[in-house]
Amino acid sequence: MRVIVNPKYTHLQKQIEEIPKFFADEGKVVYDGRNILKRISLDNVDVVVKSFKKPHIINRVVYSYFRQSKAARSYIYSMELQKHGFNTPEPIAMIEQFQKGLLTNSYYVCCYDNGETVRYLMDGKVEGNEDKLLAFARYTFALHQAGILHLDYSPGNILIHQNGANEYSFSLVDVNRMQLLPEIDCDKVCRNMCRLCISREVLAYIMTEYASLRGWDVAATVKLALYYSDQQTATWRKVLIILLCFTLSIIADGGLTGGVFGIYAFAKIKDPIFRKIGGVLVLNSVQILFLAFNFSYNDLADLAATCLLFLLVTSFYNGQKGANIGKVFYWFYPLHLLALSLFRIAFVLFLM
Repeated sequence: MRVIVNPKYTHLQKQIEEIPKFFADEGKVVYDGRNILKRISLDNVDVVVKSFKKPHIINRVVYSYFRQSKAARSYIYSMELQKHGFNTPEPIAMIEQFQKGLLTNSYYVCCYDNGETVRYLMDGKVEGNEDKLLAFARYTFALHQAGILHLDYSPGNILIHQNGANEYSFSLVDVNRMQLLPEIDCDKVCRNMCRLCISREVLAYIMTEYASLRGWDVAATVKLALYYSDQQTATWRKVLIILLCFTLSIIADGGLTGGVFGIYAFAKIKDPIFRKIGGVLVLNSVQILFLAFNFSYNDLADLAATCLLFLLVTSFYNGQKGANIGKVFYWFYPLHLLALSLFRIAFVLFLM
């Protein structure tokens, strides 16, 4: 077992080393999901212990020999934040357990912070929250000026505290995914902010103040931030569309529906890489499923040739709509194939 304890809390060393033994049975659960967070008292010190999910075999090797574990990074980055003068629940310790030389379980221990998350700010309206949002924009600016980029900069990972009538401070949690960079440019900032706000009004307000502080073009910065935010919101819709098309392609005839849904997925997805992956999956859904249950090298070669041909042809697509050749083709071709597919499904169900 490997344990690192903050020098300020060496008096808790023995209790910290016992955490893996009593964690399952003691403490108040704060969060129970992929990871488990519990609020525990150690010698009258109110702490939160985060137990990270046991990594799969590949990550066990990676975290043991090539990269710091999430617990270690949480501790190290929390210390770095404090070193730069930014608030985060005070780091107390990190614990790593190993079996046969490989990481099995890891824990991060920090002081309890009773701050409220900024979710209500990011989902709400600007009116009435101007002071808080401006303070948050200035806080984010200061973070980035110090070269600190939190890679999961979402409302649940930012706590707000009111220090006075109109004075607010913020604290970062869940900091195991963080970068220390010499420069953070506009594109990085706007991408980083994409998960922050559900309200476009709030995001625009924050980015207006932020861009002013950075001396950037305000209109261009706000436009870019809103674009990335909209893309983030639309991601799950794209995934659901692809899954729906994939399913329909399987229960119908892939030769009839695969092409139609493949084209639809390709047309609706704007991200170049995701567009090609989605198009290939939907277009070849039946072949992929058949190959999974009845593998043969000939079928694999056919699938590979089809995928390569699709990727080759689509690589020439410039993202623009082609010349208008009439609505008849756009509507008749997919609709008549869809009608045939539905007829086929109905016929099969009738025979059953």
